[in-house]
Parts: sequence; C-alpha cells; structure tokens
Amino acid sequence: MKKLLLILFLFPALASADYLRTGPAYGEDCGYTGMICKTFKIEAISEKKDSNLFTIATTFKKVKRRSGGTCYVKAGNSAESGFFGKLVDGVFGNYYYSYENGKYIHRDIELLYFKCRKK
Repeated sequence: MKKLLLILFLFPALASADYLRTGPAYGEDCGYTGMICKTFKIEAISEKKDSNLFTIATTFKKVKRRSGGTCYVKAGNSAESGFFGKLVDGVFGNYYYSYENGKYIHRDIELLYFKCRKK
C-alpha cells in the first residue's frame, strides 16, 4: 500500500481522473427477468459478497456515457446481460449495497449512475 501511495505521489498523472462524482450514486436492480426495475441509492461496494465494504469512488477515469451532467458506469464485469451475465458477475464482479433500516443490502445492478462533471 505504501508503494502505491509513493508511486501516485511521484507520478500524479497516474492518479488523475477525467470525471468527478458530484452527487450520490444510484443503481437499478432489475432482477433476473429484467422486467421490473427498482432504483436504489448505492452506498457501498465490495470485491466479495458480504466482505469489507468501501465507499463508492469519487473520481472515474472512464465512464460508459455522460449525458446532461449525469455519468453512467457499467457496474458488472461481463458483457452479457440477463441470467448468464448476473451469474458471471456474481463470480467475477463487484458487489453493490444500499443502506436501509440500519443494514446494508446487496443489489444486483448493471449500471451505476450519478451527477458528475468533467475535470
């Protein structure tokens, strides 16, 4: 960890990001059918299900698209959608959580979006 911080300090261009998140992050959980979607405020992320939770990044090097001050970032790692994509992302992807009634709840989101501005 110390080596990474030293590298980022010595080479700040490596740490630069093109987009700055200026508002809360949201995601849509459409279930396995993709028919009925619900939007949730995404409060945390983890690399493994139910492991250490981290806050959503405030800077992004790339976004999928930017429209009207909103940035969209693909949440899963697979290029597939539907059941197979959720299966692949469940093994290899990140996990996203909303916070409700005093606890974090896992959400299967495919797209993360938030207000942003270009740096």
